Amino acid sequence: MLGVTAMVPYINSRSSRLEVIVVVVIVLVVELVIVVVAVVVVVVVVVVAAEVVVAATATAVTVVLVLVVVVVVIIVVVVVVVVVVVVVVVVVVVVVVVEEVVVVVIIVVEGVVIVPLTGREQRNVVALIQEPSLILKKTGIDDYYHVVTLI
Repeated sequence: MLGVTAMVPYINSRSSRLEVIVVVVIVLVVELVIVVVAVVVVVVVVVVAAEVVVAATATAVTVVLVLVVVVVVIIVVVVVVVVVVVVVVVVVVVVVVVEEVVVVVIIVVEGVVIVPLTGREQRNVVALIQEPSLILKKTGIDDYYHVVTLI
């Protein structure tokens, strides 16, 4: 029997680490798409406006000013994206690390349970079972687990 069971502890009925990571990835992707669309729209608007201004005035000073505005807008957008990513990473670290929401993966090969853990989690897991379904009854990490069979 070859099986991998991922046990995701729920602490205080809150979302698991896996769910938090999935949500964060979705949010980041959506935010990045929004930012890319916003940058494209801004650049198009600025370029069109620059063409109109240049066609009306056709001076070198106007062209330089328009280019400076474009560069400043792009820098501001990049800074906003970096700040958003940093904030999201900090939130994930706080939720996952500080709250000690851990993912325990137990590999079952031919009835022998392998627990690739270290520290507190390893001491709390009793790996003396034959079936993945019994893992819940032989652990002392937490009372709330969500079991997902990966293989």
